Amino acid sequence: MMSIKGVLFDFDGTIANTIPVCVLAFQDTFRAMNAHVPTDDEVVAMFGPSEEGIFQRAMPAHWEEALQIFLKAYRKHHDACPQPFAGIPQALQLLQQRGIPMALVTGKGPHSAAYSLDYLGITHYFDVIEVGKPEGVVKMRAIEEILQKWQLAPEDAIYVGDADYDMLEAQAAGVLPVGACWATTHTIKPENAQTSFTSTSAFLRWLEANTATQEGAKR
Repeated sequence: MMSIKGVLFDFDGTIANTIPVCVLAFQDTFRAMNAHVPTDDEVVAMFGPSEEGIFQRAMPAHWEEALQIFLKAYRKHHDACPQPFAGIPQALQLLQQRGIPMALVTGKGPHSAAYSLDYLGITHYFDVIEVGKPEGVVKMRAIEEILQKWQLAPEDAIYVGDADYDMLEAQAAGVLPVGACWATTHTIKPENAQTSFTSTSAFLRWLEANTATQEGAKR
């Protein structure tokens, strides 16, 4: 049992089932630009840089046009993901009620991240939102900077993500890597997640047992 004092989350595949939304939006964009339309796996393999970075690499002369097409397609397909994963709102509410600071560390670009957070109505839960960059986000560094802002030791925080890369970056930052395995799109390897959950209900129960109301928390 641990006493969690800070929680950092990934977004796609962790907070909401938005990876299929991203895939469809990328495929629509490449099709509209008369380029090779990547398969689902090929799209996921591009993840790392933000959307801006992906298009700058794929079509450097037309990346700004491609980005606008992508964002329009992303908004259209988001209707297929109208809410976070069941149980995630309750987890966010629990942490907020107990005065546990929350942050988002995602590879998503600023526009798609802001749209999803607003669409799902959850922006207000996060003290810090660290989005992706064209050159790619180094999650370890982002986690370390957020912990410094919160004045928390790494052993007092967790990072929740659905990708094996998330687990490795969490380990490198010294926080507990928590595998979000409730989406079929997760890529977690059991040996890299110190603890993992196949359902949000189990994750919520674990949070309830491993957090306590912090001094100064709103009641």
